[in-house]
Amino acid sequence: DRSGNDYFATTYQAAANREPKYLPTGFKNLPTLEFDGNNDMMDVQNSAAFDAWDAMTAFIVFKGLPLANYRTLLSKNGQDSQGWMLRKGGNDNNRLQTVFRGTSSGDGNWMDNSPNNAESLVAIVYGDGTRLGYHNGTQRSSASDTGAFAAAPNSPLCIGGRVRSNGTTHQAAGKAHISEVLVYHSVLSSAEREKVEG
Repeated sequence: DRSGNDYFATTYQAAANREPKYLPTGFKNLPTLEFDGNNDMMDVQNSAAFDAWDAMTAFIVFKGLPLANYRTLLSKNGQDSQGWMLRKGGNDNNRLQTVFRGTSSGDGNWMDNSPNNAESLVAIVYGDGTRLGYHNGTQRSSASDTGAFAAAPNSPLCIGGRVRSNGTTHQAAGKAHISEVLVYHSVLSSAEREKVEG
């Protein structure tokens, strides 16, 4: 955690069989976690700090190994009419999907031309009336959207899958290399987003 707020990601119940493999020189020769697509997931501590936001910018650097259909990369539930998630778009290896529960535009928004089994930096920007998706610096989706995400009080922010409303059921694990995740409680400007993307 770089925020200084101790929002560290840990494996559920500290279970060794849920722990992704650490690769010191993995994706782009950077430290990387390898998620097995079975039950490897990491939950961020203090779920309430990420709940019911009406503004967010999120980044994830990943590569599917490959991703199975509808498998999740990053989420705050995203099912049960709660929260949000980023996942593979069905059986399409060239599509991602953002799913936002409780906002005005409906649930799913497609990000076409977004290869999910290639080296990818995805940015999701939400707030000020829009939902935008970027893949490797190129805008791939845009929708008018307002309102806060429906609260998911029992579901932590989850890397590599999603956690249902009971706070314990982990599912939709994504088989992927993931090297970085950044989540901001604000709408980054285009200049700020591009600076993060490098």
